[in-house]
Amino acid sequence: MKTLLSFAACFLAAAAYSESEAVGASAFIYVDTAESPFWRTATNNVVEISIDSPANAGTASLAVTGSFGYSVCTNGLAPGLFTLTLPAATSPETEDVYNLVLTLGDGTVRTARFGVVAGVSNRPEGSARCIPSGKSSAWAKFHERAVMPIPYGAVSLSIGGEPVDSGLDGAAGWYPLGPIAVGSSKSVSLETPYAVYNQLLNSVGIGFLLLYR
Repeated sequence: MKTLLSFAACFLAAAAYSESEAVGASAFIYVDTAESPFWRTATNNVVEISIDSPANAGTASLAVTGSFGYSVCTNGLAPGLFTLTLPAATSPETEDVYNLVLTLGDGTVRTARFGVVAGVSNRPEGSARCIPSGKSSAWAKFHERAVMPIPYGAVSLSIGGEPVDSGLDGAAGWYPLGPIAVGSSKSVSLETPYAVYNQLLNSVGIGFLLLYR
């Protein structure tokens, strides 16, 4: 009898546990992260890096390199979360694509690449540049450097007639262009499974020049 009661108690407990598990909140699960640039875009310029070195393996180091000259290396990182603060992208001219190399205490090397772009926020809000006319010449202008969006499934990318490796392997993400001297132009060609896009981009200065005669 005691054994039977114990079994019944275990059965009821398991049933209650199973019932509570069955009514959990729903959530989206992304199986293929290549389709969205979300996985290669920082929500802001402050990023938390997980340092998961094995026990007794010593400290880790993190090397961060931007596409337009930014570089920083941090040594002696203990296991846990490390807060990395990058330059804020307050305008298209301050956007960047960063390469991260994390070397763990046991010699394991892990890499990551993501963009910090203007208009993206870690709050439920955002902003975007608005150019009303699709024929406007503003679409072809940038200020010495730019971070270009690369769509999912892109087959090839050429800059100035030369093929370049986006480093994305077909995933959606970002590619840095420049710096290009003011007054110069660069042809860009992007091939996808559906079309080939060609555009001549012009590097222009910020502001304007007013001459009096």
